[in-house]
Amino acid sequence: MLNFIAGAFAAALRRSTPWLELRRLLDDQVPATATKERQGKERERGVRSDLLESIILVVCALLARMDIRSLRVGHHVKRTGPKKPDFVGLPMHRLIEWTGLSEETIWRVLRLLRHAGLVHGPGWDGVNIIAQPCEKQPDGTYDHHPAIRRFDELFFLGLGFGPWLQRERAERARPPAPFARPAVHPKSGQQLVEQLARLASLERPPDG
Repeated sequence: MLNFIAGAFAAALRRSTPWLELRRLLDDQVPATATKERQGKERERGVRSDLLESIILVVCALLARMDIRSLRVGHHVKRTGPKKPDFVGLPMHRLIEWTGLSEETIWRVLRLLRHAGLVHGPGWDGVNIIAQPCEKQPDGTYDHHPAIRRFDELFFLGLGFGPWLQRERAERARPPAPFARPAVHPKSGQQLVEQLARLASLERPPDG
């Protein structure tokens, strides 16, 4: 089912995205027209194309590790103490490995998705922020775990997958086990993201 979602998302972005806020944010990222009008238009098309491909790749990677019950991205971990988190996010180095994008590009995409209201996560600007897992150490400092991000239901509703999401979440309404293996093993993650990207008609990583 992930391939259908990824493909629908890619088609929506390339055709006429149903999320007006994301379109506005993308327009804001396109540089000002160059001195020569023709060169400016070609540059705008190139920047927009790279941004769209980057967004598709990052979304494919996030979908590959999404928990259907909570829409959080990551996996459950075994608790070793009462205050330790039982769910951690997808590390940045995995996103870099799976997508082939630079860290700067990934942060840029995540910020766009967060400001568009499609994916919530960490940030300092107060826009669609969610609490992040951390563990207090004996010396009073905090050990921060990989950041958790969460898809907004708007993402699935905008693609027409609202009824599917409702059915899937109803079927999996039972509480999860205290410890579950990651939905996608790190070694197979890149392969899955590449497969989703191909199904979404993405030919190459923009940073490649």
